[in-house]
Amino acid sequence: MLALVASMGGFIFGYDTGQISDILLMQDFKLRFAKCTDLTDHTTCTFSNVRAGLIVSLLSIGTLAGALMGAPYVAFNLFHNKLVINHTSRFAE
Repeated sequence: MLALVASMGGFIFGYDTGQISDILLMQDFKLRFAKCTDLTDHTTCTFSNVRAGLIVSLLSIGTLAGALMGAPYVAFNLFHNKLVINHTSRFAE
């Protein structure tokens, strides 16, 4: 079960990174943040490798922060009480 949950988490994180990298192709995003030779034509806009990598990695930091803030709540509030009740009932038998 743990392996299944871990593999789903890895898949979702990879999918998220793929979606973020598609942002680099959006016309409005290119015009605002890329270096353009013509400010009205998005096809002349390009990101350097460093800037593209920073954009993808900085947007992924939000997923890390969300996981770190959400994990203690989910683990403790949703599962802690059920596990304590389950284990104490097994040992009481």
